[in-house]
Amino acid sequence: MILAIDIGTTFLKIAVVDISGIILYSDKVPLTVISKGESQEVDSEEWLLGLEKLSAKIPKSLYFSIKGVVVSGNGPTLVPVDSEGTPLANAVLWMDERAGSLTGEIQNLVGEYIPPNFFLSRVYWFKKNRPEVYKNSSFFISCPEYVAYKLTGNRFTTLPHSGFTSFYWSQKKLAALELDPLKFPPFLPISEVYGNYKPSNILSDLPNGTPVICGGPDFLMSIIGSGSIESGILCDRTGTSEGLNLTSGNKNRFNDLRTLPHLVSGLYTTAGFIPKSGEMLLEGNPQGIVDEYKGIINKMKGYGLDISEIRIIGGHTKIKELNRLKSECFPFPVKIYPNGSELIGNGILGFVTLGFYASLQEACNVMVREEFCYNI
Repeated sequence: MILAIDIGTTFLKIAVVDISGIILYSDKVPLTVISKGESQEVDSEEWLLGLEKLSAKIPKSLYFSIKGVVVSGNGPTLVPVDSEGTPLANAVLWMDERAGSLTGEIQNLVGEYIPPNFFLSRVYWFKKNRPEVYKNSSFFISCPEYVAYKLTGNRFTTLPHSGFTSFYWSQKKLAALELDPLKFPPFLPISEVYGNYKPSNILSDLPNGTPVICGGPDFLMSIIGSGSIESGILCDRTGTSEGLNLTSGNKNRFNDLRTLPHLVSGLYTTAGFIPKSGEMLLEGNPQGIVDEYKGIINKMKGYGLDISEIRIIGGHTKIKELNRLKSECFPFPVKIYPNGSELIGNGILGFVTLGFYASLQEACNVMVREEFCYNI
């Protein structure tokens, strides 16, 4: 079994996933987003305290069968940490845009535009606006890597694919911005074990030495947890915010969409976002979500991207009326997958990394299963 940990924006979730893709145990705790002006932060200590609370509830009988831990999380979210492993400031969340005032300066120095929510922009913001934090930091680390660091004592930055390097940093860009390269943990491929668990209060019953794997960005775990590993499959990741990730062989970048490498070599994901889908639901405006959903998909089709089916995962999978409205927008099969698919994605990565399956395809064939399909 794999202990899957996912650090969302507003919830921290765990699950014990077996090799067939069944979730044997799951739980979650809310997280507090600290909003002030352009800043969007979270106290990273909340991640550790939440994990300690959740892990204490896992039946002890399950712990003895756990073969590995896989941690994923929201991003790009950044934590400045000192030499003792203590955060020097709140974690800067993925939707924080305060570095926007520096993008022109960064572009002049680096020679290309770096979005304000990318890691380089954020570290440069600390250097310019909170120099004491920058000076006293031993390293800057992303959300899931911070938790993996606390579990193992190792510091790395998980690189899902070499094509992601431009979204992180390079030695050339660090030099251009006069940022200390020692403050940036070395890259580690997503397919490698991050380290072995060292006993702590965080996962008090987990056996010493259990392999810990960092799954990196949670959107990738959602994609593989829905089995969206073939061209033409669109993964609709629903929740507080919503992301529509289309898997294809097209690596081109398009206006208002984001294209990134897939975990499967030769494939890419092109994504559009509905940042306030949860808020729209609370306001009783499901049609607003549907309108944005339709707009994103029409944009993809307008760029010549082929869509063969849509797979919905996440918090909205049980909202039948919303899913029905979505299914009526297009003739594609719209498939509903179990709530917790992102955690199943963690399980898939864990079992493949530890050698229980030979490939993502083999693992997905066994571990991913749909619950319902519209438009058949």
